Amino acid sequence: MTLRLTLILSAVFLFAAFTVGSLFTTQACFLAGAGTAYPSLQQAIDRAAPGCTVILLGGTYRENVVIDKPLRIIPRSQAKPFAILGQQPTGTSASAVFTASATPSTLQAADPERPVIQIRSSQVEIHGLRVEGGTVGMRATGVRDVHLRNNTAQGSRDVGILLEDMRASSVQGNAIWRSPVGIQITDSQRITAIDNVLRRNGQGLLVDNASANSLQGNEISNSESVGLRLTASSHNDVRRNDLVGNATGLVIENASNNRLEANRIDRNDAGLRVRGTETSHYVHHISSDNTVNGRPIHYLVDAQGATIDAQAQPAYLALIRSRDVTVRGVALPEGSQGLLMISTTRSRIENVTISASEQGIQLQDSNDNALIGNRVERTKNNGITLTRSSGNRLESNVVRANEGHGLLLRDANANVLTANEVRANEQSGFRLTGSRGARLTDNRIVGNWVGVYLDGGGDHSLVDNRIAKSQFAIYVQGTSANQFTGNRLRENRHASNQPAILSPSDEAEPPTTNPDN
Repeated sequence: MTLRLTLILSAVFLFAAFTVGSLFTTQACFLAGAGTAYPSLQQAIDRAAPGCTVILLGGTYRENVVIDKPLRIIPRSQAKPFAILGQQPTGTSASAVFTASATPSTLQAADPERPVIQIRSSQVEIHGLRVEGGTVGMRATGVRDVHLRNNTAQGSRDVGILLEDMRASSVQGNAIWRSPVGIQITDSQRITAIDNVLRRNGQGLLVDNASANSLQGNEISNSESVGLRLTASSHNDVRRNDLVGNATGLVIENASNNRLEANRIDRNDAGLRVRGTETSHYVHHISSDNTVNGRPIHYLVDAQGATIDAQAQPAYLALIRSRDVTVRGVALPEGSQGLLMISTTRSRIENVTISASEQGIQLQDSNDNALIGNRVERTKNNGITLTRSSGNRLESNVVRANEGHGLLLRDANANVLTANEVRANEQSGFRLTGSRGARLTDNRIVGNWVGVYLDGGGDHSLVDNRIAKSQFAIYVQGTSANQFTGNRLRENRHASNQPAILSPSDEAEPPTTNPDN
Protein backbone atom coordinates (compact mmCIF):
# COMPACT_ATOMS: atom_id res chain seq x y z
CA MET A 1 0.00 0.00 0.00
CA THR A 2 2.88 2.37 0.57
CA LEU A 3 3.55 2.36 -3.18
CA ARG A 4 -0.07 3.14 -3.97
CA LEU A 5 0.24 6.88 -3.74
CA THR A 6 -2.94 8.74 -3.13
CA LEU A 7 -3.34 10.25 -6.58
CA ILE A 8 -5.78 12.67 -7.97
CA LEU A 9 -5.28 12.03 -11.69
CA SER A 10 -6.59 15.32 -12.84
CA ALA A 11 -7.66 15.00 -16.44
CA VAL A 12 -10.58 17.14 -15.34
CA PHE A 13 -8.67 20.25 -14.22
CA LEU A 14 -11.79 22.41 -14.12
CA PHE A 15 -10.55 24.32 -11.11
CA ALA A 16 -9.64 27.86 -12.09
CA ALA A 17 -6.40 27.67 -10.17
CA PHE A 18 -3.52 30.06 -9.82
CA THR A 19 -0.55 28.44 -11.56
CA VAL A 20 3.17 28.94 -11.53
CA GLY A 21 4.03 28.99 -15.20
CA SER A 22 2.81 25.72 -16.69
CA LEU A 23 4.09 23.70 -13.74
CA PHE A 24 0.74 22.80 -12.18
CA THR A 25 -1.49 22.37 -15.18
CA THR A 26 -1.04 18.67 -15.90
CA GLN A 27 0.61 17.11 -12.85
CA ALA A 28 -0.95 14.57 -10.52
CA CYS A 29 -1.98 15.56 -7.00
CA PHE A 30 -1.45 14.00 -3.58
CA LEU A 31 -4.04 13.81 -0.87
CA ALA A 32 -2.85 14.39 2.70
CA GLY A 33 -4.57 14.36 6.05
CA ALA A 34 -6.42 12.13 8.47
CA GLY A 35 -7.59 8.84 6.95
CA THR A 36 -5.28 9.02 3.92
CA ALA A 37 -2.01 7.25 3.20
CA TYR A 38 -0.26 10.48 4.28
CA PRO A 39 -1.68 11.65 7.62
CA SER A 40 0.77 14.58 7.78
CA LEU A 41 1.43 17.22 5.17
CA GLN A 42 5.18 16.66 5.42
CA GLN A 43 4.79 13.00 4.46
CA ALA A 44 2.94 13.95 1.29
CA ILE A 45 5.52 16.62 0.46
CA ASP A 46 8.38 14.16 0.88
CA ARG A 47 6.80 11.62 -1.51
CA ALA A 48 5.46 14.06 -4.08
CA ALA A 49 7.29 14.59 -7.35
CA PRO A 50 8.26 18.15 -8.31
CA GLY A 51 5.33 19.97 -9.83
CA CYS A 52 2.60 18.10 -7.98
CA THR A 53 -0.34 19.58 -6.17
CA VAL A 54 -0.87 18.42 -2.59
CA ILE A 55 -4.37 18.70 -1.15
CA LEU A 56 -4.63 18.91 2.64
CA LEU A 57 -7.91 17.78 4.16
CA GLY A 58 -9.66 19.93 6.71
CA GLY A 59 -8.47 19.65 10.29
CA THR A 60 -5.67 20.77 12.57
CA TYR A 61 -2.16 19.34 12.09
CA ARG A 62 0.65 19.93 14.56
CA GLU A 63 3.80 19.99 12.48
CA ASN A 64 6.56 22.18 11.09
CA VAL A 65 6.77 21.76 7.33
CA VAL A 66 9.75 22.16 4.99
CA ILE A 67 9.11 22.48 1.24
CA ASP A 68 12.24 21.73 -0.77
CA LYS A 69 10.79 21.12 -4.26
CA PRO A 70 8.35 22.87 -6.61
CA LEU A 71 4.86 22.15 -5.30
CA ARG A 72 1.42 23.56 -5.02
CA ILE A 73 -0.37 23.12 -1.68
CA ILE A 74 -4.07 23.81 -1.29
CA PRO A 75 -6.78 22.87 1.21
CA ARG A 76 -9.65 20.50 0.47
CA SER A 77 -12.03 23.45 0.05
CA GLN A 78 -10.07 24.62 -3.00
CA ALA A 79 -10.06 21.18 -4.64
CA LYS A 80 -13.77 20.45 -5.07
CA PRO A 81 -13.87 20.33 -8.90
CA PHE A 82 -11.13 17.69 -9.08
CA ALA A 83 -12.05 14.08 -9.92
CA ILE A 84 -10.63 11.76 -7.26
CA LEU A 85 -9.14 8.39 -8.07
CA GLY A 86 -7.11 6.04 -5.90
CA GLN A 87 -7.20 5.61 -2.15
CA GLN A 88 -9.74 7.84 -0.42
CA PRO A 89 -10.51 8.86 3.11
CA THR A 90 -12.65 6.36 4.96
CA GLY A 91 -16.22 6.26 3.70
CA THR A 92 -15.62 7.78 0.26
CA SER A 93 -15.74 6.08 -3.11
CA ALA A 94 -12.84 5.70 -5.46
CA SER A 95 -14.38 8.11 -7.94
CA ALA A 96 -15.63 10.72 -5.49
CA VAL A 97 -15.60 14.43 -6.28
CA PHE A 98 -14.58 16.71 -3.45
CA THR A 99 -17.17 18.99 -1.98
CA ALA A 100 -16.38 22.09 0.00
CA SER A 101 -15.31 21.56 3.60
CA ALA A 102 -16.37 23.84 6.43
CA THR A 103 -13.28 22.82 8.40
CA PRO A 104 -10.16 24.83 7.55
CA SER A 105 -6.85 23.14 6.90
CA THR A 106 -4.75 24.38 9.81
CA LEU A 107 -1.08 23.90 10.61
CA GLN A 108 0.04 24.57 14.18
CA ALA A 109 3.72 24.68 15.01
CA ALA A 110 4.79 21.49 16.77
CA ASP A 111 8.10 23.21 17.56
CA PRO A 112 7.44 26.85 18.52
CA GLU A 113 11.11 27.70 17.89
CA ARG A 114 10.82 27.03 14.13
CA PRO A 115 8.71 28.44 11.30
CA VAL A 116 5.46 26.62 10.67
CA ILE A 117 6.27 26.46 6.94
CA GLN A 118 9.76 26.89 5.50
CA ILE A 119 10.08 27.25 1.73
CA ARG A 120 13.48 26.32 0.32
CA SER A 121 12.55 25.83 -3.32
CA SER A 122 11.52 28.08 -6.17
CA GLN A 123 8.16 27.61 -7.89
CA VAL A 124 6.04 27.01 -4.83
CA GLU A 125 2.44 28.06 -4.32
CA ILE A 126 0.52 27.87 -1.04
CA HIS A 127 -3.11 28.80 -1.31
CA GLY A 128 -5.75 28.88 1.41
CA LEU A 129 -4.02 27.36 4.44
CA ARG A 130 -4.21 28.53 8.04
CA VAL A 131 -1.01 28.63 10.10
CA GLU A 132 -0.65 29.33 13.81
CA GLY A 133 2.31 29.96 16.09
CA GLY A 134 5.96 29.28 15.33
CA THR A 135 8.69 31.86 15.01
CA VAL A 136 7.34 32.64 11.53
CA GLY A 137 4.11 31.54 9.93
CA MET A 138 5.52 31.14 6.40
CA ARG A 139 9.15 31.80 5.56
CA ALA A 140 10.78 31.73 2.11
CA THR A 141 14.51 32.37 1.71
CA GLY A 142 16.83 32.67 -1.26
CA VAL A 143 14.43 31.43 -3.94
CA ARG A 144 12.05 32.89 -6.53
CA ASP A 145 8.63 32.43 -8.05
CA VAL A 146 6.92 31.73 -4.71
CA HIS A 147 3.25 32.68 -4.38
CA LEU A 148 1.39 32.81 -1.08
CA ARG A 149 -2.29 33.50 -1.59
CA ASN A 150 -5.36 33.69 0.62
CA ASN A 151 -3.65 32.18 3.65
CA THR A 152 -4.24 33.08 7.28
CA ALA A 153 -1.44 33.44 9.84
CA GLN A 154 -1.79 34.37 13.47
CA GLY A 155 0.24 34.38 16.65
CA SER A 156 3.72 34.05 15.14
CA ARG A 157 6.48 34.97 17.56
CA ASP A 158 8.38 37.13 15.04
CA VAL A 159 6.73 37.49 11.61
CA GLY A 160 3.56 36.23 9.96
CA ILE A 161 5.01 35.95 6.42
CA LEU A 162 8.73 36.52 5.82
CA LEU A 163 10.38 36.77 2.38
CA GLU A 164 14.18 37.06 2.45
CA ASP A 165 16.49 37.38 -0.56
CA MET A 166 13.57 36.67 -2.88
CA ARG A 167 12.77 37.52 -6.50
CA ALA A 168 9.62 37.63 -8.61
CA SER A 169 7.22 36.37 -5.95
CA SER A 170 3.88 37.43 -4.46
CA VAL A 171 1.86 37.57 -1.26
CA GLN A 172 -1.78 38.21 -2.07
CA GLY A 173 -5.03 38.16 -0.15
CA ASN A 174 -3.51 36.88 3.08
CA ALA A 175 -4.89 37.73 6.53
CA ILE A 176 -2.34 38.14 9.32
CA TRP A 177 -2.82 39.27 12.88
CA ARG A 178 -1.20 39.27 16.32
CA SER A 179 2.45 39.00 15.24
CA PRO A 180 5.28 41.47 15.90
CA VAL A 181 5.44 41.96 12.11
CA GLY A 182 2.66 40.97 9.73
CA ILE A 183 4.58 40.74 6.42
CA GLN A 184 8.32 41.39 6.10
CA ILE A 185 10.11 41.71 2.74
CA THR A 186 13.90 41.88 3.16
CA ASP A 187 16.74 42.02 0.59
CA SER A 188 14.25 41.21 -2.17
CA GLN A 189 13.16 42.52 -5.56
CA ARG A 190 10.01 42.41 -7.67
CA ILE A 191 7.77 41.19 -4.87
CA THR A 192 4.05 41.88 -5.21
CA ALA A 193 2.09 42.39 -1.98
CA ILE A 194 -1.56 42.93 -2.88
CA ASP A 195 -4.87 42.91 -1.01
CA ASN A 196 -3.52 41.56 2.26
CA VAL A 197 -5.33 42.29 5.52
CA LEU A 198 -2.94 42.95 8.41
CA ARG A 199 -4.56 43.67 11.77
CA ARG A 200 -3.33 44.06 15.34
CA ASN A 201 0.32 43.36 14.63
CA GLY A 202 3.32 45.18 16.09
CA GLN A 203 4.18 46.43 12.60
CA GLY A 204 1.97 45.70 9.64
CA LEU A 205 4.11 45.57 6.46
CA LEU A 206 7.89 46.06 6.70
CA VAL A 207 10.01 46.48 3.56
CA ASP A 208 13.72 46.49 4.40
CA ASN A 209 16.54 46.94 1.88
CA ALA A 210 14.20 45.84 -0.90
CA SER A 211 13.58 47.52 -4.26
CA ALA A 212 11.22 47.46 -7.24
CA ASN A 213 8.37 45.93 -5.26
CA SER A 214 4.65 46.61 -5.63
CA LEU A 215 2.55 47.19 -2.51
CA GLN A 216 -1.08 47.71 -3.48
CA GLY A 217 -4.52 47.52 -1.95
CA ASN A 218 -3.43 46.30 1.47
CA GLU A 219 -5.54 47.01 4.54
CA ILE A 220 -3.31 47.62 7.55
CA SER A 221 -4.93 48.56 10.84
CA ASN A 222 -4.37 48.75 14.59
CA SER A 223 -0.62 48.19 14.47
CA GLU A 224 1.07 48.92 17.78
CA SER A 225 3.95 50.65 15.99
CA VAL A 226 3.95 51.34 12.23
CA GLY A 227 1.41 50.28 9.64
CA LEU A 228 3.72 50.38 6.59
CA ARG A 229 7.46 50.99 6.86
CA LEU A 230 10.01 51.35 4.03
CA THR A 231 13.60 51.24 5.31
CA ALA A 232 16.61 51.61 3.00
CA SER A 233 14.28 50.59 0.18
CA SER A 234 13.99 52.34 -3.17
CA HIS A 235 11.91 52.36 -6.35
CA ASN A 236 8.91 50.72 -4.73
CA ASP A 237 5.37 51.32 -5.94
CA VAL A 238 2.95 51.98 -3.05
CA ARG A 239 -0.66 52.48 -4.17
CA ARG A 240 -4.18 52.43 -2.77
CA ASN A 241 -3.30 51.07 0.66
CA ASP A 242 -5.57 51.78 3.63
CA LEU A 243 -3.56 52.55 6.79
CA VAL A 244 -6.04 53.03 9.59
CA GLY A 245 -5.79 53.25 13.37
CA ASN A 246 -2.07 52.48 13.70
CA ALA A 247 0.34 54.20 16.07
CA THR A 248 2.04 55.60 12.93
CA GLY A 249 0.53 55.10 9.49
CA LEU A 250 3.48 55.22 7.06
CA VAL A 251 7.22 55.65 7.63
CA ILE A 252 9.89 56.07 4.93
CA GLU A 253 13.44 56.23 6.24
CA ASN A 254 16.85 56.28 4.57
CA ALA A 255 15.17 55.37 1.27
CA SER A 256 14.76 57.08 -2.09
CA ASN A 257 12.70 57.25 -5.25
CA ASN A 258 9.59 55.50 -3.98
CA ARG A 259 6.25 56.26 -5.62
CA LEU A 260 3.17 56.76 -3.44
CA GLU A 261 -0.25 57.23 -5.00
CA ALA A 262 -3.82 57.21 -3.64
CA ASN A 263 -2.98 55.85 -0.20
CA ARG A 264 -5.44 56.59 2.60
CA ILE A 265 -3.86 57.29 5.99
CA ASP A 266 -6.63 57.78 8.54
CA ARG A 267 -7.09 57.91 12.29
CA ASN A 268 -3.50 57.02 13.14
CA ASP A 269 -1.76 58.64 16.10
CA ALA A 270 0.79 59.89 13.56
CA GLY A 271 0.24 59.93 9.79
CA LEU A 272 3.25 60.11 7.42
CA ARG A 273 6.89 60.32 8.47
CA VAL A 274 9.80 60.74 6.02
CA ARG A 275 13.28 60.64 7.56
CA GLY A 276 16.86 60.50 6.35
CA THR A 277 20.38 61.79 6.72
CA GLU A 278 20.97 63.05 3.19
CA THR A 279 18.95 64.74 0.47
CA SER A 280 18.46 61.58 -1.60
CA HIS A 281 16.55 60.03 1.30
CA TYR A 282 13.82 62.61 0.78
CA VAL A 283 13.44 62.32 -2.99
CA HIS A 284 10.17 60.47 -3.62
CA HIS A 285 7.15 60.87 -5.85
CA ILE A 286 4.30 61.41 -3.38
CA SER A 287 1.23 62.73 -5.18
CA SER A 288 -1.46 64.90 -3.60
CA ASP A 289 -4.06 62.12 -3.96
CA ASN A 290 -2.43 60.57 -0.89
CA THR A 291 -4.41 61.77 2.11
CA VAL A 292 -4.14 61.96 5.88
CA ASN A 293 -7.53 62.14 7.54
CA GLY A 294 -9.01 63.30 4.28
CA ARG A 295 -6.54 66.15 3.70
CA PRO A 296 -3.97 66.02 0.87
CA ILE A 297 -0.25 65.49 1.21
CA HIS A 298 1.78 68.19 -0.52
CA TYR A 299 5.25 66.79 -1.15
CA LEU A 300 7.10 69.07 -3.55
CA VAL A 301 10.28 67.85 -5.22
CA ASP A 302 12.23 70.10 -7.63
CA ALA A 303 9.48 72.73 -7.50
CA GLN A 304 10.18 76.29 -8.63
CA GLY A 305 8.01 79.33 -8.05
CA ALA A 306 5.14 77.40 -6.44
CA THR A 307 2.79 78.87 -3.84
CA ILE A 308 1.02 76.90 -1.12
CA ASP A 309 -1.63 78.83 0.82
CA ALA A 310 -4.42 78.11 3.28
CA GLN A 311 -6.77 76.89 0.55
CA ALA A 312 -4.50 73.91 -0.08
CA GLN A 313 -5.22 72.59 3.46
CA PRO A 314 -2.21 70.28 3.48
CA ALA A 315 -2.06 67.47 6.00
CA TYR A 316 1.66 67.14 5.30
CA LEU A 317 4.03 69.63 3.72
CA ALA A 318 7.58 69.15 2.43
CA LEU A 319 9.80 71.15 0.08
CA ILE A 320 12.58 69.01 -1.35
CA ARG A 321 15.27 70.36 -3.72
CA SER A 322 13.02 73.31 -4.42
CA ARG A 323 13.53 77.04 -4.87
CA ASP A 324 11.51 80.26 -4.85
CA VAL A 325 8.55 78.56 -3.15
CA THR A 326 6.12 80.53 -0.97
CA VAL A 327 4.14 78.93 1.84
CA ARG A 328 1.69 81.35 3.41
CA GLY A 329 -1.08 81.11 5.99
CA VAL A 330 -1.04 77.32 6.29
CA ALA A 331 -2.01 75.52 9.50
CA LEU A 332 -0.72 71.97 9.70
CA PRO A 333 -2.89 69.56 11.73
CA GLU A 334 -1.87 68.23 15.10
CA GLY A 335 0.16 65.04 14.87
CA SER A 336 1.91 66.04 11.63
CA GLN A 337 5.64 65.70 11.13
CA GLY A 338 5.90 69.47 10.79
CA LEU A 339 7.30 71.33 7.78
CA LEU A 340 10.29 69.81 5.98
CA MET A 341 12.69 71.90 3.90
CA ILE A 342 15.47 69.78 2.43
CA SER A 343 18.03 71.30 0.01
CA THR A 344 15.61 74.15 -0.61
CA THR A 345 16.71 77.72 -1.34
CA ARG A 346 15.31 81.25 -1.68
CA SER A 347 11.90 80.27 -0.34
CA ARG A 348 9.59 82.05 2.09
CA ILE A 349 7.61 80.48 4.93
CA GLU A 350 5.17 83.03 6.34
CA ASN A 351 2.38 82.92 8.94
CA VAL A 352 2.42 79.13 9.17
CA THR A 353 1.00 77.51 12.31
CA ILE A 354 2.35 74.21 13.59
CA SER A 355 1.04 72.81 16.86
CA ALA A 356 1.44 69.50 18.69
CA SER A 357 3.47 67.97 15.86
CA GLU A 358 6.51 65.70 15.90
CA GLN A 359 8.73 68.66 15.14
CA GLY A 360 8.16 72.19 13.94
CA ILE A 361 10.06 73.53 10.94
CA GLN A 362 13.13 71.58 9.84
CA LEU A 363 15.69 72.99 7.43
CA GLN A 364 18.45 70.68 6.22
CA ASP A 365 21.04 71.78 3.65
CA SER A 366 18.75 74.73 2.90
CA ASN A 367 20.10 78.23 2.36
CA ASP A 368 18.89 81.81 1.87
CA ASN A 369 15.32 81.25 3.02
CA ALA A 370 13.05 83.51 5.08
CA LEU A 371 10.87 82.27 7.95
CA ILE A 372 8.67 85.15 9.07
CA GLY A 373 5.74 85.38 11.47
CA ASN A 374 5.29 81.64 12.02
CA ARG A 375 3.94 80.06 15.20
CA VAL A 376 5.40 76.75 16.38
CA GLU A 377 4.31 75.32 19.72
CA ARG A 378 3.96 72.15 21.76
CA THR A 379 5.99 69.93 19.44
CA LYS A 380 7.61 66.72 20.69
CA ASN A 381 11.07 67.89 19.61
CA ASN A 382 12.49 71.23 18.55
CA GLY A 383 10.47 74.16 17.38
CA ILE A 384 12.72 75.21 14.48
CA THR A 385 15.85 73.26 13.46
CA LEU A 386 18.52 74.39 11.01
CA THR A 387 21.07 71.71 10.04
CA ARG A 388 23.89 72.58 7.61
CA SER A 389 21.77 75.54 6.54
CA SER A 390 23.19 79.02 6.07
CA GLY A 391 22.15 82.55 5.19
CA ASN A 392 18.59 82.15 6.43
CA ARG A 393 16.51 84.89 8.09
CA LEU A 394 14.17 84.03 10.95
CA GLU A 395 12.08 86.98 12.03
CA SER A 396 9.06 87.57 14.29
CA ASN A 397 8.36 83.88 14.87
CA VAL A 398 6.68 82.62 18.04
CA VAL A 399 8.28 79.41 19.28
CA ARG A 400 6.91 78.19 22.57
CA ALA A 401 6.34 75.21 24.87
CA ASN A 402 8.25 72.67 22.76
CA GLU A 403 9.74 69.59 24.39
CA GLY A 404 13.19 70.16 22.86
CA HIS A 405 14.95 73.41 22.00
CA GLY A 406 13.07 76.41 20.75
CA LEU A 407 15.53 77.01 17.90
CA LEU A 408 18.42 74.62 17.23
CA LEU A 409 21.18 75.60 14.81
CA ARG A 410 23.53 72.70 14.08
CA ASP A 411 26.53 73.30 11.79
CA ALA A 412 24.60 76.25 10.41
CA ASN A 413 26.40 79.48 9.56
CA ALA A 414 25.61 83.15 9.01
CA ASN A 415 21.93 83.00 9.94
CA VAL A 416 20.03 86.06 11.20
CA LEU A 417 17.50 85.62 14.02
CA THR A 418 15.64 88.75 15.00
CA ALA A 419 12.52 89.78 16.94
CA ASN A 420 11.51 86.19 17.69
CA GLU A 421 9.57 85.26 20.82
CA VAL A 422 11.01 82.05 22.26
CA ARG A 423 9.24 81.03 25.42
CA ALA A 424 8.82 78.10 27.84
CA ASN A 425 10.72 75.47 25.85
CA GLU A 426 11.93 72.55 27.96
CA GLN A 427 15.57 72.83 26.86
CA SER A 428 17.25 75.92 25.42
CA GLY A 429 15.53 78.85 23.86
CA PHE A 430 18.37 79.06 21.29
CA ARG A 431 20.95 76.30 20.97
CA LEU A 432 23.80 76.93 18.54
CA THR A 433 26.14 73.95 18.21
CA GLY A 434 29.04 73.78 15.77
CA SER A 435 27.72 76.91 14.10
CA ARG A 436 29.36 80.21 13.24
CA GLY A 437 28.44 83.78 12.55
CA ALA A 438 24.84 83.90 13.78
CA ARG A 439 23.29 87.27 14.64
CA LEU A 440 20.70 87.26 17.41
CA THR A 441 19.07 90.66 17.85
CA ASP A 442 16.02 91.91 19.72
CA ASN A 443 14.71 88.43 20.58
CA ARG A 444 12.48 87.85 23.61
CA ILE A 445 13.69 84.64 25.29
CA VAL A 446 11.68 83.84 28.40
CA GLY A 447 11.17 80.84 30.67
CA ASN A 448 13.41 78.33 28.90
CA TRP A 449 15.78 76.05 30.83
CA VAL A 450 18.71 77.91 29.24
CA GLY A 451 18.15 81.13 27.36
CA VAL A 452 20.98 80.94 24.79
CA TYR A 453 23.36 77.97 24.69
CA LEU A 454 26.49 78.34 22.53
CA ASP A 455 28.36 75.08 22.02
CA GLY A 456 31.33 74.98 19.66
CA GLY A 457 31.75 77.27 16.69
CA GLY A 458 31.75 80.98 17.42
CA ASP A 459 31.83 84.49 15.99
CA HIS A 460 28.22 85.00 17.06
CA SER A 461 26.70 88.37 17.83
CA LEU A 462 24.04 88.69 20.58
CA VAL A 463 22.70 92.21 20.72
CA ASP A 464 19.70 93.72 22.53
CA ASN A 465 18.01 90.44 23.41
CA ARG A 466 15.81 90.07 26.48
CA ILE A 467 16.54 86.83 28.33
CA ALA A 468 14.49 86.11 31.43
CA LYS A 469 13.44 83.40 33.90
CA SER A 470 16.04 80.78 32.89
CA GLN A 471 18.50 78.73 34.93
CA PHE A 472 21.26 80.29 32.83
CA ALA A 473 20.59 83.27 30.61
CA ILE A 474 23.68 82.55 28.49
CA TYR A 475 25.68 79.33 28.64
CA VAL A 476 28.88 78.98 26.63
CA GLN A 477 31.03 75.91 26.04
CA GLY A 478 33.89 75.43 23.62
CA THR A 479 33.12 78.59 21.67
CA SER A 480 35.03 81.81 21.12
CA ALA A 481 35.05 85.25 19.55
CA ASN A 482 31.42 85.96 20.41
CA GLN A 483 30.03 89.44 21.00
CA PHE A 484 27.49 90.23 23.76
CA THR A 485 26.11 93.75 23.79
CA GLY A 486 23.07 95.43 25.31
CA ASN A 487 21.27 92.25 26.36
CA ARG A 488 18.80 92.49 29.26
CA LEU A 489 19.18 89.52 31.56
CA ARG A 490 16.31 89.61 34.06
CA GLU A 491 15.21 87.19 36.75
CA ASN A 492 17.54 84.38 35.71
CA ARG A 493 19.07 82.13 38.33
CA HIS A 494 22.49 82.72 36.74
CA ALA A 495 23.41 85.33 34.16
CA SER A 496 26.03 83.02 32.67
CA ASN A 497 28.29 80.11 33.51
CA GLN A 498 31.11 82.50 32.50
CA PRO A 499 30.07 85.99 33.71
CA ALA A 500 33.29 87.49 32.36
CA ILE A 501 32.06 87.13 28.80
CA LEU A 502 29.33 89.73 29.36
CA SER A 503 30.00 93.34 28.46
CA PRO A 504 29.10 96.25 30.77
CA SER A 505 26.10 97.02 28.56
CA ASP A 506 24.56 93.60 29.33
CA GLU A 507 22.22 94.25 32.24
CA ALA A 508 22.05 91.32 34.64
CA GLU A 509 19.61 91.21 37.55
CA PRO A 510 19.06 88.32 40.00
CA PRO A 511 15.70 86.55 40.12
CA THR A 512 12.90 88.12 42.13
CA THR A 513 10.47 85.30 41.39
CA ASN A 514 10.86 81.57 40.82
CA PRO A 515 12.79 81.29 37.54
CA ASP A 516 11.14 77.96 36.78
CA ASN A 517 7.76 79.67 36.27
